[in-house]
This record gives sequence, structure tokens and C-alpha cells, in this order.
Amino acid sequence: MRRTCRSAAGIPTRPTRHRANPRDHGTSIIEVIIAIVLLGTIISATLAGLTTTIKASALDRDHANAHAWLQTAADMLYARDLINCGTMDPVDPANDMALIAAEYEATVQQTENPEGWPNGNISIIGIEWWSIEVVDGIGTEAWGPECDEPDTSLQKIELQVTAEDGRIVEEVEVIIDG
Repeated sequence: MRRTCRSAAGIPTRPTRHRANPRDHGTSIIEVIIAIVLLGTIISATLAGLTTTIKASALDRDHANAHAWLQTAADMLYARDLINCGTMDPVDPANDMALIAAEYEATVQQTENPEGWPNGNISIIGIEWWSIEVVDGIGTEAWGPECDEPDTSLQKIELQVTAEDGRIVEEVEVIIDG
């Protein structure tokens, strides 16, 4: 049996549904906009975090490649024979050092470079010789840019790898004992 409601004047009316809040007739446009803004903020923050993670991962990979390349070049320098000064161009010692640097550079350029890294990104940036200088009967030992004795048995070679964009610069010093 169906119940009908009557108004105070006795006119039949529709039955009313009981709601928790009689003013709640649905979702307003403001509530929908706020929900969309909140979801957009969450999605954009997630994408920003993902982008940062990808960039950091690529930078870390490039550092690892540069370090591995330097290590390979250092191993190749260790494996080759020491080049004594005075043996390449005994007449001109300055030219002798340039020829020694070119010989070591040729060895370094033979290393296999990581994918996307040109051979020109690795280079020798310095060669020093271990020398003993005697002043007033007191000997001091130090690394120096000039070779005092042709048969010096220690050389320090400094290698550097630089990324194309300049973000990465890795260096290593190699001590060669002849």
C-alpha cells in the first residue's frame, strides 16, 4: 500500500526522502574544481620527481663511464714501458718532453671510449718527473715539470676526461715506475 503525503491544505504531495543533510543535493562545481586541482598537483609533483630521478640516473651513469674510461687508460699506461727523457730528442729537451707526451697520448687514445664519448674527451694534462735537487748538501725530492736526469725512474701522468657539455670532469694521476 502506498502512502501519500498531504499538505496542510489537503493537497497530495510527493513523499520526501530522508537525507542526512536536507540541503545536500549533489556535488557543486566548486567541489569538482578543487578535486581536479588537487589531482593535477599530485600528478605534476609525481612527474617532477620522476624527471629528477631520470636526470640524476643519467648523470650518475656518465660519471661511472668517465671513471671507467680513466681507469682503462691508467691501466694501459701502467702496462707500457716508461719513456725516459733524453731518449727521444737529446738535443732539445723541451721537444723531448713534447715527444714523450705525444707517445703517452697515443697510448691513452687507444683505449676504448664509452658510447657517445669522442676520443678527444680524454687527454693527458700533465707529466712530471721525480727529481732530487741538492742545495747546500741537502737533497730535496719533489715532482717537477722538467726531467733533470735521463734515467729517472718515476713519472707522474695526469689524465682527464671531460664530458661534451662540461658537466663532468674526472681526473686521475698515474705514477709509472720504470
